[in-house]
Amino acid sequence: MSVRQLCRDEGIANHSVAHEHAAKRDRDGKTWYDKRAEFEGRTEEKFLETLADRQAARLAKEIRVEEKMLDAISEAADSFRAALAERTVNEKGAEVPVYRVTAADLARLIDRLNVLRGRPAMITEERSLGVSLSGENIENEVLKEFLEATRDSAGALAGATSGSPLPRAPAHRAN
Repeated sequence: MSVRQLCRDEGIANHSVAHEHAAKRDRDGKTWYDKRAEFEGRTEEKFLETLADRQAARLAKEIRVEEKMLDAISEAADSFRAALAERTVNEKGAEVPVYRVTAADLARLIDRLNVLRGRPAMITEERSLGVSLSGENIENEVLKEFLEATRDSAGALAGATSGSPLPRAPAHRAN
């Protein structure tokens, strides 16, 4: 706060006198301006220290949550691996594996971990082709055939590389 604003707030009409008093040094040789600068510096320091403490606590909590998530995923993967070896007989008499944790469950856990780490939950890949042709005697039919050939091959690849190789949940659920 400035001396002028302080005078306005306190109803002092002549702020010049207040400026003169503020510029006078006390026993320690400090003016009001010096004391105000020190106070503002301490206030800013305290604010930054508090902000840093909160940020450090938040980061520590994120690390604890991530460690718990990694433990859960590790346990789920171990359970999934162990279940692959276990067999049971189904109602048709066929021997089938016993799944306590499904591959989809494991994939969902890994996806959640990616989200916690700030990575995308779903990774997609796009491909494109840019061609520049120059010449004087290129027939329109040749260009049309070339265009159709690139569209056919791009269509054949579409979907083959998009998405995660891990199984996905059948639909998105509301949070």
